[in-house]
Amino acid sequence: MPGVTVSLPVLPPDRPMRLTPTDVTQFVRLEQCERYLRFRLAERAGQDFMKDYDVIPQRITPLLSLSGSTFEEDIEADLTKRLDSVNYSLKYAKAHNRPDNSSEVVEEARKLAPGQAIVLFQPRLEAELAGWRLRGDVDLLSLEKSKDGKLAVLIGDMKSTVEVKVEHRLQVAFYRLMLERILSEGGITSVAVQT
Repeated sequence: MPGVTVSLPVLPPDRPMRLTPTDVTQFVRLEQCERYLRFRLAERAGQDFMKDYDVIPQRITPLLSLSGSTFEEDIEADLTKRLDSVNYSLKYAKAHNRPDNSSEVVEEARKLAPGQAIVLFQPRLEAELAGWRLRGDVDLLSLEKSKDGKLAVLIGDMKSTVEVKVEHRLQVAFYRLMLERILSEGGITSVAVQT
């Protein structure tokens, strides 16, 4: 429309900004497209500003391709045969709007006996860090308690590629910070985290 100026809404200052590690990795993948990030921040803040202009967002191609999905399923099947596991995506019937599993992850860590391990697939973590409300689904989270009671955690991001990209590392770094906060708030302090 000629002569119409469109601007993005002002984000609310009175609550934590919401973001996902995937939002950040897409931002990096899109060569730090500030417009994309601003749209995601507004959307996560619950602002439906596009409706006023009678437009709908065009979704970016999903990060997980069919080959990537098959790759993840094969790894899950192999690990499930050998270790105790919980798949939170399946537990909630793959619902997109399922609740976070932070308290369940803490509980799984607490109930491990020395020498015991469990693998958690797709746990949804949610944590507040530096005024940001972060939420994301971890592909693979391995919890193992040593004989002396220390918790060893491995955070895995399953990709069907041999090339590691900066956005992969960035996503896992977010998960690590989130998990450390969640475990600390849950009273679990003797933790060694690997990515």
